Amino acid sequence: MLNRLFFIAILCLSAGSALAEDPAPTAQPAETATKPNDTAPAPPTPVVDMRQVAVGDHWSYDLTDEISGEIKRRQTATVTEVSTKDVTVRIEIAGSDNVGIIIYDNSWNATKNGPQRFSPNDGSGIEQPLEVNKTWKIQSNRIDSNGAVWKRVGESRVTGKESITTKAGQFDTFLIETKFSAQNTNDRSRKTDAVVQTWFDPDINHWVKRSTVMRVNGHVLQNYVLELTGYGRRK
Repeated sequence: MLNRLFFIAILCLSAGSALAEDPAPTAQPAETATKPNDTAPAPPTPVVDMRQVAVGDHWSYDLTDEISGEIKRRQTATVTEVSTKDVTVRIEIAGSDNVGIIIYDNSWNATKNGPQRFSPNDGSGIEQPLEVNKTWKIQSNRIDSNGAVWKRVGESRVTGKESITTKAGQFDTFLIETKFSAQNTNDRSRKTDAVVQTWFDPDINHWVKRSTVMRVNGHVLQNYVLELTGYGRRK
């Protein structure tokens, strides 16, 4: 069960860092609700300046399955450690006792998620300072606990700026589009393609919204949206 929860957590928190290069069943939702009852935005709230990450920083999200229209889970990411190289984040799923850990570098690229490792990282991070039309390449490997290697190549591009409103308030964001393909090095018939859109606010040092569409051999397998519902800094 823990590995399945990690699959969803890293799917959404790492913008495709473990976008099921080897697709597996996802966990049963800890809590579900239909979108119409949960999408009314709260009034805009002042943005907390979190540009330098610190222990206790936290972001909460609703994960919506765009295919079924249901909120599949609610999850919170909390920073537990910060070093010159790494940021350790605890992942908690509402309604579940399972707790997971994801290790990021200082650009929000995941380097480790449970038994999975990424070399040099998963390529899902944010290259700051952000500016419109900025691009960066993705070239990395995912190494599973069984030794299977998935080679990933792609590119991220800042396509523009957008002001968006969620339950957490109103945010001025950079919109980043990430496209990549991943292939199992031992079985080239196993291939996935992903398109991830990330609305990132540098002031809260995190994504306000992320949409992820994953295709396996050309067919849509997953279409998720992660949307910020709350955030803050430890007082």
